[in-house]
Amino acid sequence: MHVDIVDFVKKLKDITRVKIDTNGTHPEIIEKIIEYVDYVAMDVKAPPYLYNKVAGSSVKLDAIKKSIEIIKKYAKDYEFRTTVIPMLSKEDLENIAKWIGTAKRYVLQQFSIAGGTLDPNYTLLKPYPSDFLKKVCESIKLQFEECLIVNI
Repeated sequence: MHVDIVDFVKKLKDITRVKIDTNGTHPEIIEKIIEYVDYVAMDVKAPPYLYNKVAGSSVKLDAIKKSIEIIKKYAKDYEFRTTVIPMLSKEDLENIAKWIGTAKRYVLQQFSIAGGTLDPNYTLLKPYPSDFLKKVCESIKLQFEECLIVNI
């Protein structure tokens, strides 16, 4: 997190549209900049009961939930997205959707190691078939204005 992000976003807004990508761990920063941002994309890595395992570190779940609520309430346009790593089941993904709650857009992003990975254990994982992602999207789509699948 850049120390001067708030000032930077304000200045950037004067010359161009602004999109931020966030993991949601700093809702206080999101609150400060959201009025200057045109689009917010937030990664939601896992349901609460798996979050620390998937993230690979201890995460304050209340901060993630607060960021979700701020974005839903104040963002001009936004998406929540989950990279569908093979350790997440259909039920886990449905629980992420429930945790997010009714929202504008939810993106299921196909897992890939093509660009490399920080965790060598992930190199052994194989992505789910596209039919799996389609079934998940079908089961949660009523909760979102849009449920999209990317990178399949």
